[in-house]
Amino acid sequence: MSAILTKQEEQQIESAVKMAESKISGEIVPVILQKSHHYPSTKYKLALIASVVMFLIIIAGDRLLSGFNLYDPIYYFSLSYGAAVLGFLAPVLFPILAVSFASEKEKSHAVVQKAETIFLENEVFNTKSRTGIMLFISLAERRALVMADTGINEKVDQSTWDDLIVHLIDSIKRNQMVTGITEAIASATQILLDNGFTVDADDINELPDNIITD
Repeated sequence: MSAILTKQEEQQIESAVKMAESKISGEIVPVILQKSHHYPSTKYKLALIASVVMFLIIIAGDRLLSGFNLYDPIYYFSLSYGAAVLGFLAPVLFPILAVSFASEKEKSHAVVQKAETIFLENEVFNTKSRTGIMLFISLAERRALVMADTGINEKVDQSTWDDLIVHLIDSIKRNQMVTGITEAIASATQILLDNGFTVDADDINELPDNIITD
């Protein structure tokens, strides 16, 4: 069982996948991760911010407090350097800070790269008609995407999945993730049916129905 979902929630999502795959020729793979990257660059960003803030505090103290007599440059350096070290360690001690201080561009890039890696590592492409489809969620970044194989992409444009993703992210923000996922699976099923991906008479389950998580 994952740290993200209870056993009952896992079963609920896996049942939704099985129900969907009984109607369509596609294979749906749900992925739920705590985060997509550890964003090491934020350590340096926070170190710089902490150092500058400490330096400004020293200047303000010198200007505004009569008893604030730190005229030795060694004190200035030591306090600013100490603050930088604490800023550097902060995202290590509190990982959520790493995500919070990452730029939107960094987060978007990390989510796409992680999704592509999982798509390949779990061989979502390994179906007879290239009809694997991955529903990817990265919680810390509050991002989700649909990544489909070539057999689906030939008939379904990526923009078709936009409404599904918007609704899913909204559900996650409202702490209704499992409901959002099952509804997203149902929506994906209908999209595939509308585009001719009906189940074949000789259809077999080509990919596992379990949730990929960390």
